[in-house]
Amino acid sequence: MRWIFRLSPGPRELPSEVRASLASRFNVDPDVISRARLVTKAGDNKSRAIRVFDPTLAIMVGDGVKKYDDLTAHKQAILFEGKIEKDGSVYLADRRPPKTVTRRPSKIAAPSPKPHQAT
Repeated sequence: MRWIFRLSPGPRELPSEVRASLASRFNVDPDVISRARLVTKAGDNKSRAIRVFDPTLAIMVGDGVKKYDDLTAHKQAILFEGKIEKDGSVYLADRRPPKTVTRRPSKIAAPSPKPHQAT
């Protein structure tokens, strides 16, 4: 596999390996995958650190993201982070905020009327 990170720095579209991992392992919606962007940082000589983020969230809280370390100030925009190795292996951790479930209060059954007691 080719080393895919010899491109110019800055946010870019997700490589196919990362897209496949997000779709299969995390069941991420295809619309979210197409919107997401990736930034990288040098890791050891066999891998690169990566962050997958939502650029619309990053823009709302600041002046945008140009490099990996810019996301440190915009943690809420990070969707996933991890590493990708030279052989194409992708390791990601889910950094999305937990889903909140709003439950409707359960209906409490009204006490049944007591039968009229005869004296």
